[in-house]
Amino acid sequence: VTAEYVVEEKTETFDFSHYETTGTINASGVVENATYTDQDFVYAIDGELTAATIGGVDASAYVADGKFTIPTDSVAQYYGEQTIVISTSKYKYTLNVTFATLVITDAYQLMADASGNSLMQYTGGYNTTAKTYDGYFVLGNAIDFAGNAVSISTPQSANKGLTGTFDGRNYALSDFTLGGSVFGGVSNTATIKNVQFKEVTQGRWASGLFGYYFAGTYTNIYVSMKEVRYFDVAGVMGNSNWTVFNMTDCVFEVEVSEDALTTEKGVILLGSSYAKVAAFKNVTVITNHSYSNPFTVISNETIGTTCKSWENVTVVTGATFSEATATAGTDYTVSVAGATKVLLNGVDVTADATACTVTADSVTVLGAKLTAGTHQVVIVVGTTATVYTVTVA
Repeated sequence: VTAEYVVEEKTETFDFSHYETTGTINASGVVENATYTDQDFVYAIDGELTAATIGGVDASAYVADGKFTIPTDSVAQYYGEQTIVISTSKYKYTLNVTFATLVITDAYQLMADASGNSLMQYTGGYNTTAKTYDGYFVLGNAIDFAGNAVSISTPQSANKGLTGTFDGRNYALSDFTLGGSVFGGVSNTATIKNVQFKEVTQGRWASGLFGYYFAGTYTNIYVSMKEVRYFDVAGVMGNSNWTVFNMTDCVFEVEVSEDALTTEKGVILLGSSYAKVAAFKNVTVITNHSYSNPFTVISNETIGTTCKSWENVTVVTGATFSEATATAGTDYTVSVAGATKVLLNGVDVTADATACTVTADSVTVLGAKLTAGTHQVVIVVGTTATVYTVTVA
């Protein structure tokens, strides 16, 4: 009689943060007691090894003493999404791992210490001379800053700050005052994607979400910002980019303060000298500001002279901003005739029957989409729009 051994399959999907951090936020909103420590990737296995791969490449050298271990000095080469397959005499392990410099799960990791820098920067090897940091950063969950300021110091020169990737994975960073910036600048090589910035208030010396000078690639970003008035410093994103700048699938809902409505400055990008490098595709900007030239809403420059490309860009000026309340799980209806587009938290749901219904004289956002918290509902009628900040309890 020949015995047959059936190898059991085990599949897991998880994140691995190369750095572990600790820290606290004091009463002044400054991060204290910050620490960061790098670590090995260790996964316990059972049985005698027969094969191990990462992305199809042999990785059996990482197996010893019943563990699959990637030493800390080798982890960075695997940043991003990887599939590890380990076969033993007992199991076939399939590990779908997102390797990140830092998996960001708490506000203190993005807020400034007394030096004006964040743990995101430090774990990315922040160079105090070049003022750059690298790495692959992901959000592990939504983060509510509870009104605290995010005030990362931003150098006023080009190609500083983040040189790597920030993937928000469609989570939101919400309820914060922008004091400096979130990223401390963004360089040509950087990518920021899949992130929402909600309920953001512009502070007096805010240098923009991304930094005073910024460049890079921006994809699937949603921004809801209010009390925007300090155009002498920066717009919503920042001041100037100088070389590479690509924006795709982004939505901005910007409420400019009444005392700044006549300021002739770009709402999204404040600076100039784009040298035909700025490329926009599938971008929507809704603001109560009013300019006759749509590109001027986005920056100080004029479309056709310095913009590299401009594809499917919608700019709605003179929008109305309003507040409302709703009950979680209950439909929210607005009486309005002729709605042509409906956005829910930056997503076009006009034709999504699971999210809303549009009739000749009303728009209804379905209760299944209204969880407790704050939601932005935008209803566009022709060339006008109303932005409802709906607090759901």
